[in-house]
Amino acid sequence: MNKKGFTLIELLAVLVLISVITLIAVPSIRFAAKKIDQSNYETKVEMIERASEDFAMDMKEFILYHYPYDTGERIIPYDIYKVPVEDIIAAGYLDYDKGKKTDGIYDPVSNKNMATGIVKIYYDNNQAYATLDWSRNS
Repeated sequence: MNKKGFTLIELLAVLVLISVITLIAVPSIRFAAKKIDQSNYETKVEMIERASEDFAMDMKEFILYHYPYDTGERIIPYDIYKVPVEDIIAAGYLDYDKGKKTDGIYDPVSNKNMATGIVKIYYDNNQAYATLDWSRNS
């Protein structure tokens, strides 16, 4: 007798096998995507801080006289100047993300605009140092 097609048992076995493979693969793919997003976030923070340091070195006199500084409790014995990320973008040291509906630098995890943050800048031995003060929760 000539048999055509698959039996119900064979189809169910294939379905179970595909389900098991899916159960193994999906969490791995999600973990990899989260890891990539976190890496992209860290890269953007580093990019903002390096651009801020360039801005601070080129615009030192301007920063010293035009931006408020933090005289409160601090770890380092230097004045810390607070510069909005938007000012660093306006000065041409950073670019907005391309392809977004509104201008900004977006966190790939929370999709919030990092350009709303503040960069804390201080000077030590004629070198500028910058730290992005921005929270995903803000």
